[in-house]
Amino acid sequence: MKWVHNVAAFAPSNPYLADLEETTWEEIPKIHKNGQDYVYVSVKDNTMYDRYIKGDLVIIKLDENPETSVVGDALVLLPDDTVCLKQIKFGAKKVKLIDRNELDPKSVSYPKDQVKCLGVPTSVIRA
Repeated sequence: MKWVHNVAAFAPSNPYLADLEETTWEEIPKIHKNGQDYVYVSVKDNTMYDRYIKGDLVIIKLDENPETSVVGDALVLLPDDTVCLKQIKFGAKKVKLIDRNELDPKSVSYPKDQVKCLGVPTSVIRA
């Protein structure tokens, strides 16, 4: 998977992971707590301002079936094998991914079967 959009993989034990533009899912350390798996991502730009800003660490709760539980933001795997953090809205046949930045709002839609939700944000660490 490629990390060329607005987030990068992150691990406290391996801070250089955020510098990589491509990783495998297995290379990203997962944290297991209270029966759930979590990953860290580092925000690379301000497309999701004012909820997330450049430099924030976002803790993502991995969810195998997020279509039934996602309301709001999600870490998403796109058809071109890239990962991004976006506000997400499910339609009958399409998924709409939206930037939160009101100064430069952008959105894009994909067929539902071409987008995979990896998880939902649970916490933000602002440095």
